[in-house]
Amino acid sequence: MVFVLHGNIESLYTRIVLVCAAEMGIMDTPAFEFRVVEWSQIFGSDESFDFDASPLKRVPWFEDTDNGIKLYESRSIAKYMAMKIRSPLIPDLSTPEAFALFDNACSIELGDFHQNCYPLCRHLFINPVFNNVPTDSHILSFFMTTFEKTLRQYERILSTQKFVAGDQLTIVDLFHVPFGYMAAQSGGNPTLAAGTEAFPNRLDDFVPIARPPTPSSSDVPHLPHVQRWWSTLTSLPSFKRINAEFEQSIVARLQKRK
Repeated sequence: MVFVLHGNIESLYTRIVLVCAAEMGIMDTPAFEFRVVEWSQIFGSDESFDFDASPLKRVPWFEDTDNGIKLYESRSIAKYMAMKIRSPLIPDLSTPEAFALFDNACSIELGDFHQNCYPLCRHLFINPVFNNVPTDSHILSFFMTTFEKTLRQYERILSTQKFVAGDQLTIVDLFHVPFGYMAAQSGGNPTLAAGTEAFPNRLDDFVPIARPPTPSSSDVPHLPHVQRWWSTLTSLPSFKRINAEFEQSIVARLQKRK
């Protein structure tokens, strides 16, 4: 059995899978292979693209050589790998109660956290850095407000349990980190900033808010359970490794544009 992941470290969705694979302990084993997809394949001609591998023409996509199953959605890939190797990062879903609690956490990550965090990544980093599109201050203000509201809702959840699916770390916690970290690094959220390190200095010329001002204590909402949860996640060696590889890649690519 080999899990073959096709993707690009600069893709947030690819990093979701890589962080999960690293935390599962399979990254540096014969059971896992990462094949880099160049952006020219994604943004190039349709005629030369393998739509059987990725019908949506985006990264990541995945294949298990054991049974030939192909997947092309990051969260589904991570869930499949965890279940296949019986990782403790996914609970035993054999009972309706266990399945419902885990599915509940997955739903709020995608429908609440991601929905309000992704636009911050888009407008603070992706658009200005990759697409040369200036930040829309009105849209940015709206999503900064809605994302902070989401974190207040998370505070209620995390005040009664350690992680979003219960008292054990699961892959659904890891789903939050690449997007939340980029949003916080780019100045999109003061609550998460305390558990987030700044971009490398070499990105100062490329990221509009590469050095967000340190918010005063009065500007940071009192969400201690969210901040405890966030610091736990961003301190994981698995995340630190993948994020460092992303930052090295993006620095190298952007410096070539100079």
